[in-house]
Amino acid sequence: GRLSRMVRDMLILSKSDSDRLILEKSNCDITQIVTDTVEPFQMMCELDNKTMSVFLEDGVKSRVDEDKLKQALIVLLDNAVKYTKPGDEISVTLRTTAYKYIISVADTGVGVAESELQNIFERFYRTDNSRNGETGGSGLGLSIVKAIMVALKGKVFAQVNEPHGLKVVLEFPKERLE
Repeated sequence: GRLSRMVRDMLILSKSDSDRLILEKSNCDITQIVTDTVEPFQMMCELDNKTMSVFLEDGVKSRVDEDKLKQALIVLLDNAVKYTKPGDEISVTLRTTAYKYIISVADTGVGVAESELQNIFERFYRTDNSRNGETGGSGLGLSIVKAIMVALKGKVFAQVNEPHGLKVVLEFPKERLE
């Protein structure tokens, strides 16, 4: 249950703490990874009367650690579903620039105050307006995302999703297939 999940999350974090978050990169179809990861969450949204729209650039391929990327995405999608109500919308986007991939998960949920956006990636940090208590989050998820993105030589940041809600963006560098 929740406790074992928290323990598992902490184990992952302890690895990332000592820079032992070892990446196992392979040639990956990022478009497919995102599609597969989003699918169960889309089903959850349908049951909850929420909308999850997906806008993915086609045929995006790179060398990346598939499991770690999925893990980061799962945390973001899980949060987006947790902190939205029926009628809310979640959108998942994948696009590329000359040098990097950008994946974003935006929702029209309760959001986070602008002053707290920096802090939500710190371990155990929880915002006042309880993106926490009732949803039972441990406050670990986003720190894991940060550790994964650092390992991928990328970054993660959050923005206010206008008019309300949260948008979390993952950016990581393109890598040539081997």
